[in-house]
Amino acid sequence: MRKLMSKEEKDLLIESFYDKEKKRFKSTGSIAINDGRKAALIEYGIIYRAANRSKRGKTFGFDYNLQTYVLEMLNKNIECGNILVANKIERFEFK
Repeated sequence: MRKLMSKEEKDLLIESFYDKEKKRFKSTGSIAINDGRKAALIEYGIIYRAANRSKRGKTFGFDYNLQTYVLEMLNKNIECGNILVANKIERFEFK
């Protein structure tokens, strides 16, 4: 998965699915309708749209879910220290 994803796509996963308080990835996240980074994640089978109804608020968009195997893999790698998410600059690194 990591070899397929660009830095921007990894950033989108963190922005949309990472819970900073719990320090874990959550299964659902909102992505703006005009955010083109989601297209590759859908193509790779990493995320899928959760509903056909859009959300209105700060940004106009849809909720997306992480595939179950991706959620489990991300959280396992967070626990093992293989994924690092810094406080200011959020980065996604596999050791």
